[in-house]
Amino acid sequence: MESKKRKTIIIGIGLCVFAAIFINYFIKSREENNNTISFIVTNIKTFESGSVGLYSGNERIKIYNYRLSKYHDIKIGDSIYRGKHEKYLLIYRKDNNGKYQLISKEKPTGLFSES
Repeated sequence: MESKKRKTIIIGIGLCVFAAIFINYFIKSREENNNTISFIVTNIKTFESGSVGLYSGNERIKIYNYRLSKYHDIKIGDSIYRGKHEKYLLIYRKDNNGKYQLISKEKPTGLFSES
């Protein structure tokens, strides 16, 4: 009887942790959807999984509704933009004349992918 109670407690704790992670992700995704994303990439960190961390100055910019990886070929100096409630994340790069040109239009993969 004691092991059944212990197992129930462990499962309950696990479900609470999962729910807390999901709720946090939901809140961050909704917040991101309600705000504009606009920054120039000043640093890039590539993780073993192939995903990338993008930085503006010393601040890591976390993007919840889009999955960006090393295959997106994002470079330092690129401009990342998504307007408030817009669907696509736009990646711009400066051309030889110093003007930003659209190089990629990314579809959302997060909770708010159909905004």
